[in-house]
Amino acid sequence: PRMLLTVVLPLMVCHGTVQSAPPQGKVVLPTQVMVFGPLAKEDGVPAAELLRQVPKVLVIGGKRVRARTAAFDAQRCLDCAPFTGKTVGNTAWVYLPFTVTAPGPATFGFGADWWYEAYLDGKLVSETLSRTNEGNGAWPPSIHDFAATVELAKGAHLLAVRMGRGSGS
Repeated sequence: PRMLLTVVLPLMVCHGTVQSAPPQGKVVLPTQVMVFGPLAKEDGVPAAELLRQVPKVLVIGGKRVRARTAAFDAQRCLDCAPFTGKTVGNTAWVYLPFTVTAPGPATFGFGADWWYEAYLDGKLVSETLSRTNEGNGAWPPSIHDFAATVELAKGAHLLAVRMGRGSGS
């Protein structure tokens, strides 16, 4: 089984109780990303400056982890299991730098096995960590599970997503 991070391209329609409005924006996310792991859930969140730029080495919880590259598949899913290890609750951080050519709103969709936290330019924009026993809720995870619409300025941005391994991975 795969542990998936799914991120919506703003052209897809999200549905359900979490996101009822159509997605906004035309953000193009990279197909290749930088992933840091494995880490323990208890290692926490990196310092704010490490959520606003892609570090060469992620320093968190007293650990130093080098980045490895990974690629999304055709369905915009990323198998994070190779980066978390086999222990349920282990984590990996996925960094997606992207550039916006015109300012405006953009919708990002998220799904994970079991939970995630998504930070845009260092600010928490979506998460399932607070849903401790529910996690993602839906199985299999998809880009339609959770959506966040944010206002983006023209220029460079960074989406950093902390993925937590579930038992379905």
